[in-house]
Amino acid sequence: MEGKGPSVVAEMTLNSLMDGACVSHEDFLARAEILHVMGADVLITRFEHFYRLAEYLDGYTDQMIGLAVGIPALQ
Repeated sequence: MEGKGPSVVAEMTLNSLMDGACVSHEDFLARAEILHVMGADVLITRFEHFYRLAEYLDGYTDQMIGLAVGIPALQ
């Protein structure tokens, strides 16, 4: 990746709308809009596990893929 920095994308999963969490559709979209206004590219997916997201993204690049996740996602 010489001469090229990483692409940073904020991923939001639709699973948070389907797993019984108290997140409305409007709130979910408002969160995506806030990230976008802050300059982040937002990717909305339906992947439950991070390795599935990495597998999907791998199909579109020949570069390395790294994911940064929060501590709760590792539990």
